[in-house]
Amino acid sequence: MFDFDEFMIALPSTVIIGGISALVSWLVIRGAVLSALRKYRREQMEGHSEQL
Repeated sequence: MFDFDEFMIALPSTVIIGGISALVSWLVIRGAVLSALRKYRREQMEGHSEQL
C-alpha cells in the first residue's frame, strides 16, 4: 500500500538530492565545454600567429 505521509516526508530530500546531482552534472558539462572551447581557441590563435 502506498503511504502518502512517508512520500511527503521523503519528497523534499529527494528533490534536494536530485537538484544537487543535476547541478553537479551541469557544472561538470559546462566545465568540460569551456575547457574544450578554450583549448580550441588557443589552437586557432597559434595557427593564426604562425600564418602571419
